[in-house]
Amino acid sequence: MLDPEDREAVIANAALKQAITDYRVIVELSCTSSPEELLDMKRAYRARYKHSLEEQLAAHTSGDLRERYDGNEIDTKLANSESIVLHNTIKDKVLNHDEIMRIVSTRSKAQLIATFNHYKDDYGTSITKVKMTYLTFCKILDMYPIHLL
Repeated sequence: MLDPEDREAVIANAALKQAITDYRVIVELSCTSSPEELLDMKRAYRARYKHSLEEQLAAHTSGDLRERYDGNEIDTKLANSESIVLHNTIKDKVLNHDEIMRIVSTRSKAQLIATFNHYKDDYGTSITKVKMTYLTFCKILDMYPIHLL
């Protein structure tokens, strides 16, 4: 019997390996799991299949879905508002805040760069230089293969 995170990793892999990828399964797993459960499932996926779920999803998407995943569009208002969210959660020392997880896990590389640039412009320091949360923030970034820094 598999642990819940392992079971979900196997289900996600099976959905990705079908002749026609069943994105509904991926969406359901993403939407019904808490941020912690989703991270556990992604860790289990990486341990079991030696690739991140995001890498596999990117490899199995095409057309409009692929373009959205790799999008270079930037919403400057969103970048500004999310830099404020990051600042407030870091300032309040809420290290595993759901909003940090949501921002880092759902935004494109271009959007995250814009958000981090807003953070630096607004608060005078790079988000990676924030001493109280540097290690925790790097751990969060390591969970997502965005390689920004």
